[in-house]
Amino acid sequence: MWIKSEFGRNVGKMMGGTGLAQLLNFLGALVLARLYTEADYGRLALFTSLIMMLTGVSGLRYELAVVLPKFKKEAYQVLALALLSNLAFSLAAMLLLLFFASPIKAWFQITDLGMILYTVPLGIFLLSTFNSLYHWQVRQKAFGHLARVQLGQTLAGLVAQICFSFALPA
Repeated sequence: MWIKSEFGRNVGKMMGGTGLAQLLNFLGALVLARLYTEADYGRLALFTSLIMMLTGVSGLRYELAVVLPKFKKEAYQVLALALLSNLAFSLAAMLLLLFFASPIKAWFQITDLGMILYTVPLGIFLLSTFNSLYHWQVRQKAFGHLARVQLGQTLAGLVAQICFSFALPA
């Protein structure tokens, strides 16, 4: 009975997208286990954790506020603020890396990443922008679209991790 309601259909869409994304992650882990050594897994974990931690602060958490305004114009303004802060933070991170890469690598003991470290600001920008636009779609109640996007994000993440395995220094 609850499936006939709009809420039930939306929950079903999100559950289906999440379930398929988890299945993709599981299958992708089998492929990644063949590509990475234990040391490479450590580098991958370091790379992704840097992006995930810095993404949390890059948008100043304004992306969460996108769903709150009563009027669409105000929501657009909050979204623009989130996207601008994402861009500013990512550019600042790139500038820091360009000018202070050696001290940063030494301080955090991340010399293993090599030139891959310079892609962290791009990863921050892409993921934080995705998060901002994801919350905009939640505001629009586009849950079917969000389920498909979640599958696409999982697939893109797996492809990036596979590509990352070939880019690691030997």
